[in-house]
Amino acid sequence: MRDPEHPELFWTNPMCVPWSRTKTSQLVLVDHSGTVIEGKYAVNRAGYVLHSAIHTENPDIIGSCHAHTVNGDAWAAMGKPLD
Repeated sequence: MRDPEHPELFWTNPMCVPWSRTKTSQLVLVDHSGTVIEGKYAVNRAGYVLHSAIHTENPDIIGSCHAHTVNGDAWAAMGKPLD
């Protein structure tokens, strides 16, 4: 989610904390180069790369989200590439 006062920055959930368990106090404010502006938790690099690209290329988008399905997580855990 873009910061309402500083749209060049965005908020993200911390590394290894599912969105359903994230508290507002755990959110991390980052810029589009990956620098943490506010927050004391590590940032998920893969999530940052994805969301930063979306925000950079689409200045009209306020927020974006993605999900990991149970089946997708299980497949990824096996380390096998898709056919």
